[in-house]
Amino acid sequence: MDIAIALALRVMTLNCAHGARAPLPPLLVGRAAIARNLDAIGAAIEDVPPDVVGLQEIDRRAFWSGHLDEVALVAGGSHMPHFVFGAHKDVPGLGLHHGTAVLSRPALHDPESTAFHTSPLDDKGWVRVTITPEALGGRAIDVVSVHLDPFTPWARRKQIAMMARAFDHRERPLVVMGDMNAAWGKKGDGDTARLARALGLHAWQPAAPAGGALGTYPAGRPWRRIDWILLSPELAFASYAAVPARVSDHRGVVADVVLAPEARS
Repeated sequence: MDIAIALALRVMTLNCAHGARAPLPPLLVGRAAIARNLDAIGAAIEDVPPDVVGLQEIDRRAFWSGHLDEVALVAGGSHMPHFVFGAHKDVPGLGLHHGTAVLSRPALHDPESTAFHTSPLDDKGWVRVTITPEALGGRAIDVVSVHLDPFTPWARRKQIAMMARAFDHRERPLVVMGDMNAAWGKKGDGDTARLARALGLHAWQPAAPAGGALGTYPAGRPWRRIDWILLSPELAFASYAAVPARVSDHRGVVADVVLAPEARS
């Protein structure tokens, strides 16, 4: 194994599709099938295996996914001892509790959950945590799991602007990963590129063909690259790949992250 990768922080992102494994309402899938799918997600994560995982479309005891604690089940199945969940749609009276999560082997500090609320129907948002991984020399970094709007560019751009304000005065290196529901764009005019510019982040081979090896959606035959890992300038990619396991309607993404040379010095 390359020395740089041996000393890297391995991060992964995956849209879990509420455990349904397909773009279907979880109620149509059934509790038993969702439980099996969550076991498969946990096993797929453990196969990677990452140090930190960002999850999107994940529930905690939501009525439509059989009141299963999906976050705890995936964390247990992947043997990730620490996790934090952000309920970006939380309506206890209706049994709605879904959002994003971060699972981690290093301890998590100062967790923070933010829902976008760009409209009454907006159920997207992000979770941020701080970790101090030994792989990066014990340097503290912030890790964000985010889910952006899939349908309306104006809402997605409002969400990006909200994130730009939130991280404008960041104090630590930053990893942002998740389902951006957007491409980079041939000329860097896609909303993932817009997010990267707004937060001062960079991507791995952003101009690579969307339907190539880095495609993430749909999982069976990916022709779109909408799931991303983005890094601040203090961090660099040692490797990057789509995860082949088909445990959702999205493929996961995994990257080995190291300190950039200027940050090491």
